[in-house]
Amino acid sequence: MHVDSNFIECINSLLSGGEVTGLYSPSEIENIQLTLQDQIGGAGFFGGVHQFFLSRLRANLHVVVIMNPRNSDFLIRCQTNPSLYSRCSIQWWDKWPAEVMSYLPSVILNGVLDSKKISELIDQILQIQTTIEVRGSSPRTFLSLVEAFKKIYTAKSEQSRQELLNLRGGLAKLAEASGTVETLTRDAKTKQDKLTHSRKQADNIMKQIEDKMKSAAASQHTMHQLTESLAVDRADASQKRDAIAAQLSKIQPILDNARSSVNSISKRTIEDLRAFRAVAPTIMDIMEGVVLLLGGKEISWNAFKVFLGQPEVLNKIVNFDPANVKLDNRLAVERILEERKSSFESKNALHASSLALPLAEWVKAVVTYSAVKHKIAPLEAELAQANKRLDTTENRFKALEVDIQRLNQEIENIRMQHQEITQEAMRFQLALEETEKVLGRSSSLVEQLKVEASRWSAREHSLLAMSQSLPTASLLAAAFVTYMGCVPEDIRAELVARWKEITGYQSWSFTQFMGTETDLVKMRNNGLPSDDLSAENALITQWSPLVPFIIDPSSTSIGWLGKHLGEKVEIMTQDDPRFVHKLELALRFGRTLLIQEVDNVHPILIPILRKHLMRQGPQLTVQIGEKLVNYSEEFKMFLATRHPQPDLPPDVRPLVCEVNFTVTKSGLENQLLGVVLLHEMPDLEQKRVQALVSEEKNKMQLASLENQLLSELAKAKGDILESQELITTLKNTKSMSVEIEEALSLAHNTQATLEKERNGFRPIAKAGSDLFFALADLCKA
Repeated sequence: MHVDSNFIECINSLLSGGEVTGLYSPSEIENIQLTLQDQIGGAGFFGGVHQFFLSRLRANLHVVVIMNPRNSDFLIRCQTNPSLYSRCSIQWWDKWPAEVMSYLPSVILNGVLDSKKISELIDQILQIQTTIEVRGSSPRTFLSLVEAFKKIYTAKSEQSRQELLNLRGGLAKLAEASGTVETLTRDAKTKQDKLTHSRKQADNIMKQIEDKMKSAAASQHTMHQLTESLAVDRADASQKRDAIAAQLSKIQPILDNARSSVNSISKRTIEDLRAFRAVAPTIMDIMEGVVLLLGGKEISWNAFKVFLGQPEVLNKIVNFDPANVKLDNRLAVERILEERKSSFESKNALHASSLALPLAEWVKAVVTYSAVKHKIAPLEAELAQANKRLDTTENRFKALEVDIQRLNQEIENIRMQHQEITQEAMRFQLALEETEKVLGRSSSLVEQLKVEASRWSAREHSLLAMSQSLPTASLLAAAFVTYMGCVPEDIRAELVARWKEITGYQSWSFTQFMGTETDLVKMRNNGLPSDDLSAENALITQWSPLVPFIIDPSSTSIGWLGKHLGEKVEIMTQDDPRFVHKLELALRFGRTLLIQEVDNVHPILIPILRKHLMRQGPQLTVQIGEKLVNYSEEFKMFLATRHPQPDLPPDVRPLVCEVNFTVTKSGLENQLLGVVLLHEMPDLEQKRVQALVSEEKNKMQLASLENQLLSELAKAKGDILESQELITTLKNTKSMSVEIEEALSLAHNTQATLEKERNGFRPIAKAGSDLFFALADLCKA
């Protein structure tokens, strides 16, 4: 870039005469001539040293002069410096050829999009460029358009990808939670069925226990009755047994003595007696009594000898049970005892034989015993019956004892089984309660997030559809950012309508595509006017790949920009004595500069605007005056002026993005409306401002909560329903979201009501705005 017109004059002199008058001092010329003195002869030059120097200069020095024909001084400079066209080879480049214009986007966008999509975009880019060329667009501006597209598409593509990732993560977690709720519902039903079955089993077993216990109680009662009956039967049997024993107690000793006496008879005595062919009548009477008692029938001595000859005859007599004596035999013996009483007297029997006395005593004892036995026979029959009853009762008692023991064992077994089933039912109950607890909070969460799930699903489909049109939308945004910064509202609308026809994207909106509701709210909160033009300009300022050059006579946008950039921005002017030093520090350390009052761009900023960066090893550098300064890629610069029509040179204008914040009719109308209301109805305007601030605050908070909700879901690991902390966070977030939505609805209704009252004063504000611009047009005329 030239510094002043003298520089062009020096070039003219150099082209015409080969030298620039006064460029070298006499001493410098003398040194040059001494150096060339030895080379003249070798070069075969005929002439002076100075002429040789000039010839060498003409042969080796090449000058390239680039001039902008749109510059207002272009024609004057050509007329006053004729060597520029008489001594130069002129190449007039009004615009780049179509081949170049088609080639450059394919190079710049290589790797950003596929070749097919680039080819489609190139046609649209060239058509958009054609619509703007009549307004003075330059090839450099065309490059800015392509760079802006690359920047916007890359950022929006990544933003869309990240948002889609979060949406899918959140939807996947909600789908997983819905599946878990379904699983928990089935699990709860299964556990409920098991619990019902276990309880039914427990009830059945309890009924069995009750039945068994009733049976045991009945057996116990019967056993108690048998115990009483046993006591009675035993007492009765004992009484009869005692009565019998009392009857037999008198005769039993006699019988025992008689048996003892019989037992003392020796075999020799028996053999001696048997040896007699006949015996005394006493012996015959006694033997007849013995034989009859033992059941014999033949009465003779020979029969008696046979009887006595039996082996163990004495044992037979001794061991004979008197109870077995037949009644007829006993009566016959009793008659013998009565009729032949003398034969059974002791002295007669002893006199007859030593054998006779024991046998006589035995006969008398057995007859007596048998008579007693006969007498007590009914009593013994009763005793036998009593004993039989007693045995039966005792057997029943023992059977009842066994049955009761069996019942008690069965009851104990059933109780153990009942305890196990009850414990199992308790486990099912606890598991069911836990499942129902998780299911309750899970169902509640899933139900609460249904609206979000529906909205997120719609947003996912919208993003997927948008991804197809993202290159076209990014191209429209890039064209808007590149060309619309200094264009009035009506021309903006006209050009955007033509671009929509070219791209076929009729539903596109710059503010909706480039900024979110949160972004727009933050802008207004930071002091940006609420009109559409200001919002568009603010977005252009943020997204332009070039250094923004802000034109704002009211400085409202400057205030917004300062708040938007925050504490990291350094504000200064080009007149600052330490301007260059601060610029170098900002370049080196990646700071942000806001340079105000820039009516003319300082030449030292041109390399930065052109981005003439050089690499020295790993470090980027830029030429600042005569110094190479390290360049940080974090460095940002904003230029601003209050001059409504700054005079930017044509070669500087393509290097910056002009953004004109000069007030428009609609913007001034809204500002005047606010002033009128503050004067006429301050309460109304104060309520409106409060409602607007509240609405914008709630919108920001709602967007933040939405993002937080998605982020919490997307970052959650494992089953979200198992994390009580996450569920609580999600519920709280959802609850706050619902409250904010209700507050937004209320604020919106309030805003609509206040806006109706406010519009009653709009004609006054419109008249003031019209008057201002009419006066401004008169000044221009």
